[in-house]
Amino acid sequence: MRIRKERKGEKIQKEEKRKKKEDKKKKKKEEGKEKLIRKKEEKRKREDDKKRREEEKGRIEEEKKLKEQTKKKNKTITREDRV
Repeated sequence: MRIRKERKGEKIQKEEKRKKKEDKKKKKKEEGKEKLIRKKEEKRKREDDKKRREEEKGRIEEEKKLKEQTKKKNKTITREDRV
C-alpha cells in the first residue's frame, strides 16, 4: 500500500514537472511570436517614414521649381513693361 502511494506521488510530481515544461515552452514560443510581430511593425514603420521623407523631398523640389518659374515670368513681364 505504502509503495503504491509513493509511486502515485511520483507520478503526480512527474506530471506537474511535465506541465511546467510545456507551459515554459508555450510561453517562450509566444514571446518569440510577439518579438517577430514587433520587428515587422518596426520595419513597416521605418519604410513608411522613408517613403514620407522621399515624398516630402519631392514636394519641396516641386515648390522650388514653381518659385523659380514664377520669378522668371515676373522678370520677363517687368522687362516687357519697360519696353
